[in-house]
Amino acid sequence: MARLGLLIRDRGMWEGRQLVSARGIDAMHENPVVAGETPGYDRYALAGWGGPGRAWRLHGAHGQLLIFLDDAVVTLTAHDHFGADAMAASVVGILEDARREA
Repeated sequence: MARLGLLIRDRGMWEGRQLVSARGIDAMHENPVVAGETPGYDRYALAGWGGPGRAWRLHGAHGQLLIFLDDAVVTLTAHDHFGADAMAASVVGILEDARREA
C-alpha cells in the first residue's frame, strides 16, 4: 500500500517513468461531488473521499486507508472499518500540527 501511496502522491510517476496519467490521479480527488451529509463521506471524486479537513483518502472496505495531505502519505491497514474515520482524523490532526510546528 505504501508504494501505491507514493505512486499516487507523485501523480503517476514511478522511478522516472509515467505509469499512470497525472490527469487520472488528479481525478481521484479533484472536483468531488456531494455524496451525502456524513462528515468524512460528504465529498467523493473518482476514487477518493474528501477529508478529513484538507486531506483526502482512499478507504478500503475493512478500514485500509491511504491518507494524502500535501506531500505526506500515510498508509494504514486494519480490520476496523468503523474505527477508520476516527483514525483518519487523528492522523490528519498530527500532520497538521507537524506542519504548523515546522
